Amino acid sequence: MEINAIYSKLKENHLRLTQQRKDIANILHENKSKFISCEEIYELIPKDTLKTNISTIYRTLECFESIGIVHKKIVDGRFFYKLMCLDHHHHHLTCKICKKTIPFEYCPIKNLASIAKMYNFTIENHQIEIYGVCSECSHFTLPTK
Repeated sequence: MEINAIYSKLKENHLRLTQQRKDIANILHENKSKFISCEEIYELIPKDTLKTNISTIYRTLECFESIGIVHKKIVDGRFFYKLMCLDHHHHHLTCKICKKTIPFEYCPIKNLASIAKMYNFTIENHQIEIYGVCSECSHFTLPTK
């Protein structure tokens, strides 16, 4: 999602474009290829602008999620956010180390539709999340649980 689309989405939903929302939107846009935590956003907020605290960032991200600007994922009990992709249906591989996402086109839902039909179940939506380690982080070792 481009920055102007974010601003338009806020306007469509009758939400003011405050400096804090602009800062958060810009940070999300600069990091659009990966999921980012609230704490990471806080560290990237320009220090010379209005004071923005963690709770403001959480509230803004929840607002952005409710109007379809960001997607929230929970990884190891922590919340991470990423700008929504508006182009077409796809899924992501997510690196557990750097949080980078890699889109892929294949969608297995068509194969699973017959199972849903067998149980007289109507699929309305789905989300496939695949976590692992990207090639750039493969030299790191993940802690075992």
